[in-house]
Amino acid sequence: MGFGRVGRWKTLLGGVGLSVALTGCADGWFHDPAPVGGAAVRVAFQQAADAAAAFDAADNLALELSDGPTTLFAGTIDVAANGGPIETSIQVDLPDGSVTAGLTVQVRRSGDGLFEGSAPVSLVPGETTRVVLSLTPIVDRLEVTPPPTFTSWGQSVTLTGTAVFATGDAIPGGAVAWTSLDPEVVRVDPVGSAYRATSVGDGSASLR
Repeated sequence: MGFGRVGRWKTLLGGVGLSVALTGCADGWFHDPAPVGGAAVRVAFQQAADAAAAFDAADNLALELSDGPTTLFAGTIDVAANGGPIETSIQVDLPDGSVTAGLTVQVRRSGDGLFEGSAPVSLVPGETTRVVLSLTPIVDRLEVTPPPTFTSWGQSVTLTGTAVFATGDAIPGGAVAWTSLDPEVVRVDPVGSAYRATSVGDGSASLR
């Protein structure tokens, strides 16, 4: 009689989320004076206490501001958190007057994304806009416990995996969801917030 061996493991991340608010108006946008003929967008990312190490490792922002198919701004800006917020601003020309554009931001270390977010921005010539933005952690990889080998039917093991940033720091609130591609060999069941794999038949199984 043969027993199940778990192999060719694959992983699927689910339920990862982290919100980091921009400083400024808590329920929308507001405006300050800016150079006449153009508009400015000011952003100030506050450090997230449970992701401080990854946030402090950021050294640049990749920003894009678009009005439909028209790109108003696209580029990177060097920054340094050093235990505090990240603040920067961009200026754009508005030859056709006021627009509502889409802002996308990626907080990065070198070329590696750490957080990302997007929001609509109201742009008015001669004014500076501050906007509330939520950032989501970017998963660089999953660190997974090596797959077990079962020696008898009915054996079970708790499956573990940790989502991490490109810095190697664990992503707070990261949750890994598991499923078996060969449930006749290894069955996977949720147990609270964890998952348990149980050997139920001969052969090998792929989990993801």
